[in-house]
Amino acid sequence: MVITKKSAEVQKDKVNYYQQVADYVLTNFAQYDQRKVILFGLPENQTIFKQVAKSSLIDEQLHIDLSPAKTDFYEVEKQVLDLMPRWFDGMLADLKQEYDRATSKQLMLDDPYNIVEPVMNHQVEQLIIQEESHVQGLLLDDGILITNTAEAKQNNLLNDLTIFTILRGGKVITLPADKMPTKSNMVALLRYAKDFV
Repeated sequence: MVITKKSAEVQKDKVNYYQQVADYVLTNFAQYDQRKVILFGLPENQTIFKQVAKSSLIDEQLHIDLSPAKTDFYEVEKQVLDLMPRWFDGMLADLKQEYDRATSKQLMLDDPYNIVEPVMNHQVEQLIIQEESHVQGLLLDDGILITNTAEAKQNNLLNDLTIFTILRGGKVITLPADKMPTKSNMVALLRYAKDFV
């Protein structure tokens, strides 16, 4: 292959363009919540993008190897839908590893009433809730748990725990019963050990 001055300039422009795109995507989207970036483009362009971006946030397993310029909306939708089961399986495998690691370090709780204090103290990194679960209780903004009023008996404590976990920088995921890493209907993975004194 003969490299001309023009082809070298085109390659340099492509690298500069990918650098700007990488900076924008990684700064404004991926780094915010550490989500993986799934690339969509021709394989040779994905290779250049990965070299320029130099980020661990680019997913190495999931990508769409098509030219966006030659792909209509329906094909994009089909490709994304085809990726979803692989993405979900990978996410479940990662979650299971996090659960096993937290369990081995005694950083796991599965009683919703014992999770209130860690949630309010910013200790919960990940809250995993089984779909359609209900636990009676009402968690107030000041961390007081009420269980014996009519309102508390109607309220789902898991919703309150979800809200407070997110407000304190934790993540929440709901899963079907057969995908839960434990037999409990919910589990909290802690950032650091709960003080049981």
